[in-house]
Amino acid sequence: MSMQAARSQEVNSMEERDQALADAAFQVAERWLYNYNRWQAEAFILRDTLADHTGKVTAHLGRIGTTGEPGDGTFSRTTSVIEAEEKLPVLEAKIRILKAALDSLGDELLKVVTYKYFRAWSNQLCWEHLRLSEREFYRDRRQAVSQISQILLNGILFRMEVEEKLNRNRELVKK
Repeated sequence: MSMQAARSQEVNSMEERDQALADAAFQVAERWLYNYNRWQAEAFILRDTLADHTGKVTAHLGRIGTTGEPGDGTFSRTTSVIEAEEKLPVLEAKIRILKAALDSLGDELLKVVTYKYFRAWSNQLCWEHLRLSEREFYRDRRQAVSQISQILLNGILFRMEVEEKLNRNRELVKK
């Protein structure tokens, strides 16, 4: 194989890897967009759980050993607090990262994302409401999600999910 042919094959391989990364990032970005409202609601509930139960658990844990064992209610509250303390920072980081990516979109692309992913409108309802052709809607949707995925790739949480997606895709190809 000539040097030029080897270089050409290497470039093609790099382009294929870049395309696979872009496709996986696009899919993960869409999943994040669909989950955004749920994450916000879940974070609200977790913050509320921490506010309601942290003081009660701490107060009771200070008495353990002197007045007896904690009851089921204390164990349940303790478990809720521990789960909330572990999950809340991850959720808040995802929300913050996605919010920053959304802030980078122009008004028109943000409307497409809002109607499609946050309000869960059908594609047809979106393009009719936005007065776009079907082709314009799909182009804008792809542009918005691609732009978001490129920004999100700078975040470690997103990058990890993209890598997991790429690994799953590779395993499916092997089968």
